[in-house]
Amino acid sequence: MARVKAQLDHEAATGDAADERRKARLAKQYAKEVGAEKRKDKAASRKAVAGGVAKLRADRARVGYAGDLDADAALAALEGGSGVHRLGSRAGAGAPAHSFKRAAKDAKYGRGGKTRGRNNDAASAADVSGWARPERDDGGFSGRGRGRGRGGGRGRGGGRGGAAARPGKARRAAARAGGGK
Repeated sequence: MARVKAQLDHEAATGDAADERRKARLAKQYAKEVGAEKRKDKAASRKAVAGGVAKLRADRARVGYAGDLDADAALAALEGGSGVHRLGSRAGAGAPAHSFKRAAKDAKYGRGGKTRGRNNDAASAADVSGWARPERDDGGFSGRGRGRGRGGGRGRGGGRGGAAARPGKARRAAARAGGGK
């Protein structure tokens, strides 16, 4: 009796496993079809927008680029109001602002993103508000790489006034030995 019961349990388990595998296979096929359909729709919409942009350019060229072009409005008309965010910002017009945590990290670490090839623009290169050249007492400017101002970069005190220069090793040894200078 135990052998018969074990055989029935085994057949039931293998039948259930086969059913699960069949369901998973069908679900995978369905998901594949849905994905292909979505990709096809996306490609068709991209093609329609590209065709609309080309048509807009041709119309503008035909009239000699007369009048102002409102690019956002033209793209909204092409796409029926959706997807205008492709031009500039990542989020759409009604997207929520960044969270407090994201804003704090942006403020602390910057915006992230690609750093190679990021150059100064004309405005940041022309801005010298944070740079001031130190002026000397005699009206001149301290040269770069010449130490601290008037000292010329020699010793600690640097020229007239200031702390006396530290004596050399031999003089310090002589002073410790009691030999005066």
